[in-house]
Formats: sequence, structure tokens, C-alpha cells
Amino acid sequence: MKKKNYLGPRNLPVGVYKLGSARMELSLREGTGADTNLSTGKMQIGADERGWNDIVISLLHEVQEVCMNQMDCAYRHYSYYGLSGSNFSFILTHEQFNEICCRSGDLIAPALPDLSRAWVKWKKIK
Repeated sequence: MKKKNYLGPRNLPVGVYKLGSARMELSLREGTGADTNLSTGKMQIGADERGWNDIVISLLHEVQEVCMNQMDCAYRHYSYYGLSGSNFSFILTHEQFNEICCRSGDLIAPALPDLSRAWVKWKKIK
């Protein structure tokens, strides 16, 4: 089968979306889970999940995490030797949580239909 519109072995672009004051470039990648590079504004969702709900869970997780970073609610634990991408805590008020939900919705609502189409395409390519 010809891999039309497939840019490289591990990435299928979905679109660019507003998230707070930033623009995030969303794509699917091989594997599971998700990752975001805040300096480049690139968010990748692992497309090899069991079901659509797992894709949505990964998107929601990443989007809310970016929002918490934007709003200075994320605190790194610098006293640990092994600094991983998950080595931080979130501290926020209910008002901040509400703002995070609003910002998250601004990306998720327009992205979900595009992400769904891309995931269907991904499964056909694989």
C-alpha cells in the first residue's frame, strides 16, 4: 500500500491549534503515550494505543500539562539526581484549574475531529 501524506517513518501531522498564548503543532507518532516539546510547540500522541479513548486520554493529559506549565503551576523537584520529564508536581487553585479546563477545551474541541481522521488514516497505513 502506498503511504500517501506520510511524512517520515514516525510522524503524521494532524494540525496546528491555539493553546493559551501558544500554538501547538499536533501529530501522531509510533508508540503509545504522548510527549510535548514546549520550546518547539510540538505535541506528539502515540497512535499505537488499543482504542480511541486512549488517544483522547493522552491528548487530554498533554494539553492540561502544557496549560499548567503556561500558568506556572508546575514545580520541578531539583533535589533528585535523575531528572526525568515527569519529575514535577502541580499546585493550583480551583480558579486556576477552571482556567486550565477552558484553555484545554480551546485546543481539544477543534483538534478531536482532525485527530480522529488522522488516527483512522494511521491505522490504514500500518
